[in-house]
Amino acid sequence: DFLVCKFNASGQLVWTRSWHGSGQGPDIAYAVAFSNNTLYAAGEVSNSGLGFDFFTIAISTAGDSIWGAHYNDPTFNQYDQANAICIDNLGNVIVAGESDRDPSSIINDDFLTIKYATDGTLLWAKRYNHTGNATDRAVAVASDSQGNINVAGRVNNGGDDDYALLQYNASGALNWSQFFDNGDIDRAADMGMDANGTLYVTGRRNNG
Repeated sequence: DFLVCKFNASGQLVWTRSWHGSGQGPDIAYAVAFSNNTLYAAGEVSNSGLGFDFFTIAISTAGDSIWGAHYNDPTFNQYDQANAICIDNLGNVIVAGESDRDPSSIINDDFLTIKYATDGTLLWAKRYNHTGNATDRAVAVASDSQGNINVAGRVNNGGDDDYALLQYNASGALNWSQFFDNGDIDRAADMGMDANGTLYVTGRRNNG
């Protein structure tokens, strides 16, 4: 099940809460964020008839569910997994991860970035499929002081994987995209942002 635990400052367990989808598969939380006395967690749940979907939940400090949101891509209805979460300057919740494009055995995930309002209302969802039409996976997300949303991960260029960094504005329009190819397999694993909005992306590259 999707499990969240709270520990106090002394390391003592305060509470545990769990959630599960309507299917029989694993339900897994991959990311957590905290803002305005509210905890947010994101990951995937297994839903009967729908497969694995994004799951995002807002939880009070007492462990009560405030709202929960499932997202199954309405076009493809395949595997969807949230890997990262952040809160923007207005308290909106942004989750990013991967979404399979078709039911074939070939893995051709796209970036999937979703923005929810403070009450869990879906504001927009954006996919990104790179030139290789293969495995593209978002692993980190951060929002700057202007409300722009930066998403980092790996994309396939048709021959190997590259670092990828996308920036959407607050309305979901793509501001820009940047890629780094060291000549072989390059896969971003995390991202940080300083007070000026400068972005730092880290991960691994194949050195031969």
